[in-house]
Amino acid sequence: MKKQKGMLPFGIILGMAAMILNLALVLVFQVSSGYDKKFQELNGANINLILPKEQVTEKIREKLEQHKEIVQAEYVEGILTQATVKEFRGSDFTMNTVFYHMNETRSMNQLEVLQEREKAAQSIYLPLYVAEFGEYQTGESITYEIGNASYKYPIVGVVQEMQFGNFSTNMMGAYLSKEAYEKLLEANAGNRVYSIALKLKENQDSKQVQSELFKMFREENVSVLYGVCDSENKQGRTMVCNLLIAIFMGFVAIVVFVTLFLAKFRIQNCISQEMADMGVRKALGYTSNMIITSIIMPYMVVGAIASVNGILLSYLLLPTIAHLLGLQAGFFLHITFSLSALGITLAVLLGLVFVFTYFAARKIRKLQPIYAIRGNAECKKAALWQNLLLFFSLGILTVLVSFAGTLFYNVMVKPDNFMKALSDETASVVLRVKDADKIKEALERQKETVKVLKLSTEKVKIKSEEINALVCEDFQQLDNDICYQGRYPEKEDEIALGSAFAQEDGYQLGDVMELHLDGITQKYKIVGYIQSVNQKGELCAVTIEGMKRLYEDYQAANLYVYLQKGTDAGRWMEKQEKTYPEEIFNSFNQEELSEKTKEMYSSLIQEAILCILVVTILISLLILYVIIKSILVSRREEFGIYKALGYTNGQLIGKLAGELLPVSVVAIGLFSLAGTIYMRVIYQFIFSMAGAMKNFCQAPIVLLLGSGTGFLAVTYLISLWLALPLKKISAYQLIKE
Repeated sequence: MKKQKGMLPFGIILGMAAMILNLALVLVFQVSSGYDKKFQELNGANINLILPKEQVTEKIREKLEQHKEIVQAEYVEGILTQATVKEFRGSDFTMNTVFYHMNETRSMNQLEVLQEREKAAQSIYLPLYVAEFGEYQTGESITYEIGNASYKYPIVGVVQEMQFGNFSTNMMGAYLSKEAYEKLLEANAGNRVYSIALKLKENQDSKQVQSELFKMFREENVSVLYGVCDSENKQGRTMVCNLLIAIFMGFVAIVVFVTLFLAKFRIQNCISQEMADMGVRKALGYTSNMIITSIIMPYMVVGAIASVNGILLSYLLLPTIAHLLGLQAGFFLHITFSLSALGITLAVLLGLVFVFTYFAARKIRKLQPIYAIRGNAECKKAALWQNLLLFFSLGILTVLVSFAGTLFYNVMVKPDNFMKALSDETASVVLRVKDADKIKEALERQKETVKVLKLSTEKVKIKSEEINALVCEDFQQLDNDICYQGRYPEKEDEIALGSAFAQEDGYQLGDVMELHLDGITQKYKIVGYIQSVNQKGELCAVTIEGMKRLYEDYQAANLYVYLQKGTDAGRWMEKQEKTYPEEIFNSFNQEELSEKTKEMYSSLIQEAILCILVVTILISLLILYVIIKSILVSRREEFGIYKALGYTNGQLIGKLAGELLPVSVVAIGLFSLAGTIYMRVIYQFIFSMAGAMKNFCQAPIVLLLGSGTGFLAVTYLISLWLALPLKKISAYQLIKE
């Protein structure tokens, strides 16, 4: 242990790997189980349905309650509508919202009140997701716009629930006082619904039962306004967490690779430098196993200490990470110490350290004492291992630098590249109108207008499942091309399906499938597949003529308006509302919401980029420290002779740093160029975890080479700094020692 100095870099890097791996494992073990625990505490339903109240007849109740897999059915009245939340993170946010009476008795999907103030007559309790992400506080007010009416409620509480507490399910809940609920019901009596919670027998496939129920509702001509099973709900609410775990695991793989290669290099270097000493030990009777153990043991001890410290450090970060993930999922995560995560982290890291160090040191068995004392070709391999360590380490770190650089470019410089994969079509303004054809041409003639598209989302059924259908007059004019295979529909009998149907139901391009609406069934040819992160790929796309096959009098309800750059969308929208008060029911400033969303992602990405760069530079520093320290130790006499011959400190420092440049240039250059290939794979993997089969992120060769050049400059400066100890050593000391 006394001779194995300079183990600090190895320990720091391994500690970082332990910290990240333990973070990922704790999330793996506790997020899913934490969700399940809270689901059980609040008695979550296996299936949640929303049906028009007038269609929930005694016959429907009997069919549900007599279903062989259903053990309990509960009916809670609500008001389902599309509501625009004002000042949601400084903008307006339109979402499907079901309003409930707060005090209505529930045995399933119970509410846990997290914050509460003195109650008021016209008041509301918000789900945790809306309160936190919308930046609303109890004691403040929130305003909903529904149709042409506006409703302002004081916020008296925040609730945690497992039904509609996260927008990934495309539905949000809101809980009103008795007076507020009755007043909203008076103006929206036609939107009265029953929210039906169903509890199934144990070990039943909720998705399969849900499909059976959809079939039954279709046979009874009952409209399912919304339906989700427990597995779909859980998947949507934990999606971001699963994505983060995958990123953590990839990051751990890189850090562990660098750590193990560093350990292998140090052992090879140790064998080369202490060859004679090992030969003497063998000649004195020490066995090969004894010598191998003496080499491996310092790495195991340092590895154990570093791993434990890294694990402990991870618990300082976990509360913050758990809080952010919990908000996204719509419930609080309570992270506790995980003995399983600790055991696996130690077993994986120390197991890998042992395997790599043992295989690096086992060649000592073949070492003959006489040849070892004289010295052999092992000493000549030190430079080779040094170059290999430098090449692969800097190459792998270049991947991180390239990722940080392209992430900055696609989020900060070209934010649309990042947003398009996560969002659907985004215009400047969306107008909900009475007659689209009547004002479309007038809007197109305005100088601020680039184009106007009739694009709406309508409800249709595939088999027995009700989904959203994108209905557009011309899909080729869309700015956001979410068709990832095949093409958009062009004829009235063509359809593009969401990714979920391609994956789960096995539909193929060219197949013919059926759409249903109000008892009418029509066949469509599948010509493409589209993606939608917000709707988990459960959607389809048809032309307006294709929609008219199901509903002869169909008229597009929405106009997507694209304005000239620099036009104030808010003012333009207000102007149209005054000009066409009878034609425009509602308007939505998509441009403003899009900008707010970009700002939110930008702040998160900046922190991520900074973290990646700091970690990359730290690992580079540690790797170069080990290499330069090894060079200084193995070539002390050589540098002493150079100093005695009159070489200056600056010349020797430049010479030492310059010797590392050729390998650094080749490694960083090759891996930077290869970024044009591997960056596509990385981004595709990340976005596919979120449900996007297609992304628009770019990796320009100029950007990759620029990032690589910057990284090369940093490594060279680090090399110069680490070589400074040469100044403090005299020629006499270098030669003598």
